[in-house]
Amino acid sequence: MPMMWWWWARDMPGAKRRLRPRTWRIAHMLLAVVIVVVAMVGLTLAITGGVLVVAQIGQKPSLAVPTGFMVGAIALELVAIVMLVTIRPFAWDRFFLVLGWALLAYVLQSGIIEWSFIINDVPGRPLAVLTAGLVVFATIVPLMIAFTVARYQSVAP
Repeated sequence: MPMMWWWWARDMPGAKRRLRPRTWRIAHMLLAVVIVVVAMVGLTLAITGGVLVVAQIGQKPSLAVPTGFMVGAIALELVAIVMLVTIRPFAWDRFFLVLGWALLAYVLQSGIIEWSFIINDVPGRPLAVLTAGLVVFATIVPLMIAFTVARYQSVAP
């Protein structure tokens, strides 16, 4: 059965010999928790940035803080994806099945929200920041849903 390597310790010489299988299972569970926490913090940053932009609609908006939140959200989403692809073994078939359907639902929701922003004449720069937040929302939530489902599936060795 292949062992899951921590992404920052995979090149350490002799690391596989020192760790026991029980330690690997604990490390696998901890990594799963960390992936969800990183994704949730990214989603929180995206939502907070969107709320800050919407709170300033009708005024001359300051987009520095919301843009920083969106950049942080995108960076944390990429970190969660990198951490996710390092997990071995993993139920990838179940993950992609759930991801596809969840992605369809959340892209549809984000599209409807984006349409309401366009219909209500949200100006260009605030609209760009809100669109970035919707992209994060439409991709990170399905990622968390699919990961949570696939995490508990049994995998053939």
